Amino acid sequence: MISSCAAFAQQQGESLIGTAPPTRQFVLIECPHPWAEAMAQSRGLPLSMAVQIQHWAQQWPDTQFLLFTGQRLPSCSCQSLNLQSRRILIFEAPENRVQTYRVMQIEVATPDHLTAALADWFAARTRGKWPKAAHALTGRHIFVCTHGRHDRCCGRYGYPFYRQAKALVESLEQAQRLPRSGIHVWQVSHIGGHRFAPTLIDLPEGRYYGSLTLADWQLLLLRQGSLSLLSRIYRGWALLPAPVQVLERFLWQQQGWSWLEQPVDYTLKPVSAVAQPFAQAAPLPSWQVEFTWGETWHWRASLHPAPTLSCTVLDPVVITSL
Repeated sequence: MISSCAAFAQQQGESLIGTAPPTRQFVLIECPHPWAEAMAQSRGLPLSMAVQIQHWAQQWPDTQFLLFTGQRLPSCSCQSLNLQSRRILIFEAPENRVQTYRVMQIEVATPDHLTAALADWFAARTRGKWPKAAHALTGRHIFVCTHGRHDRCCGRYGYPFYRQAKALVESLEQAQRLPRSGIHVWQVSHIGGHRFAPTLIDLPEGRYYGSLTLADWQLLLLRQGSLSLLSRIYRGWALLPAPVQVLERFLWQQQGWSWLEQPVDYTLKPVSAVAQPFAQAAPLPSWQVEFTWGETWHWRASLHPAPTLSCTVLDPVVITSL
């Protein structure tokens, strides 16, 4: 008997690729548990936050608003670890060739200051400025979905994995296989793809993974081993639209771990519609992609949707030429 959507997705061999929501900006608001099913209504946030998030989301499309919690950052400037103080972590996509998001942190003295701090952020970015309260942040930030009130799979699989993932980072740091305090593991509210729990975002790169085991996580941390695992755990890169995520995984597997060391650029053009085998289904588009990696590598590809019986999951895309 299948006990959860995550177990069912794994049993069916459901493809993860292309399920990373394309995102220009992640806005992560520090908030302790419990989280409401609709995260903006969590009692650890100001009452005004839910309405404001809806307003900002309309003004800033392709922005994800999320809650996070976890250990304090070593770089935190607070004089005490007062639990009332909060942080906002913002990951903003670059305007040119993509490799990682820019990372900024804002600290506020109490939760009541969160709404005003975010209002200042969006007002300043509208003018192309950086708010004075925002400071650059370094390190690798791993956000594991543990939002059990949104979907029980993320509580059942996500929270145990969060604890194991955090413990593995600490163990590898003690063994000097990872730099100390360079990787921070957090709990995060719903990031989509709960059927792929445990699922996470690796920021500032912006890559999504799911259906993870601890062995998978160690390979991702150390960036070693066969990249065949990407076919099973990689959801895609949030800096790219879904069809290009499919091509990016193919090229990463082809080029190896050095793929992560160079920026990329791409153009995506829909070229035609491909008829589906079901009369009631609308034709699906196919695409032509030009993809550049670093200064010298360049590819062209045609991408076509493969027929699928699923109407709730993004159709897998087949690469037909490179």
